Amino acid sequence: MIHIDIKYPLHACIDTILHEYAHAVAWKHASMDAYIADHSDEWGLAFAKIYRDFNDEGGDAESWEF
Repeated sequence: MIHIDIKYPLHACIDTILHEYAHAVAWKHASMDAYIADHSDEWGLAFAKIYRDFNDEGGDAESWEF
């Protein structure tokens, strides 16, 4: 379960969602029997791609319009 507290700034909440999504992506691409360290190389690559895609689409700039 992921809990995001609304008392934090929006950009911190977005970073948390992207961070946790990277965990799910790294886990999905690994063998179900394999152990993956929390912040493994696979996770780092997934997080970098997710964060880059998010920013390339202007997601960070648009998030301030709420």
